[in-house]
Amino acid sequence: MRVAICEDDQYHRELIFNAINNFALFHELSIEIVFCTDNPNKLLQIIQSKQIDCYILDIELNEVKNGMIIAIAIREKDPLAHIIFVTTHALDFIVKNYPNKLR
Repeated sequence: MRVAICEDDQYHRELIFNAINNFALFHELSIEIVFCTDNPNKLLQIIQSKQIDCYILDIELNEVKNGMIIAIAIREKDPLAHIIFVTTHALDFIVKNYPNKLR
């Protein structure tokens, strides 16, 4: 599994990076971090040229583009990619599925 991380806080970026690397080392050697950045624009460029299976995105970035905007671009390119959101502002999320047409 090829992983990309986009987190603007250096401490949290390193924490996520190290946690994934340690897990991969001891449990799943097929996991590889192929890109780690604080810049969402760089990640958007990378997704055009690299195959990435799993994205770990901070929802609130110190940029105009946030994690949700990046996720939309990822879904347009790869609808099956795994996306994991990280944030310090919420306890949980509820996924809402809307039917295409309400009856």
